[in-house]
Amino acid sequence: TKISLGHNQLSGKIPPALGDLPVLQKLEFHDNEISGELPDSLGNLSTLLNLIINNNPIEGTLPLNFTALTSLDYFYFYGTRLCEPSDPDFMAWKSSVLEWNGTDVICMDHHCFMPIIIQ
Repeated sequence: TKISLGHNQLSGKIPPALGDLPVLQKLEFHDNEISGELPDSLGNLSTLLNLIINNNPIEGTLPLNFTALTSLDYFYFYGTRLCEPSDPDFMAWKSSVLEWNGTDVICMDHHCFMPIIIQ
C-alpha cells in the first residue's frame, strides 16, 4: 500500500502504470530527479492518502482528474515546476486536502501566474 522512493537519485518519468494500483495509499518520490509531467492515471488512485513528489524537476499542469483523489490528506509538490489549474472544481478539491504544500503557481491557458502577495 506504500511506495516510498525518496532520496534515491531516481530520474526519468513517473510510470503511468502506477495508476493501476487500486489499494495504493502512499506514493512518495520526493528529492529525486523525476522529470516530465504527472501521468493522468494517478487520478485513478482513489485510496491514496499521501502524494509526496516535492523537490523534483516535474513540470506541467496538475491533472484535472486529481479531483477524484477524495481520500488525499497530504499533497507536497513544492520545489517542482508544476502549476495548478484555475478550474473551480479543482480549487474546491484543493481546499479539501488537509495539508497542501505546492508551488502557488496558477496555470491559465499555458501561462503561469504567481500570486500577488500584499504586505
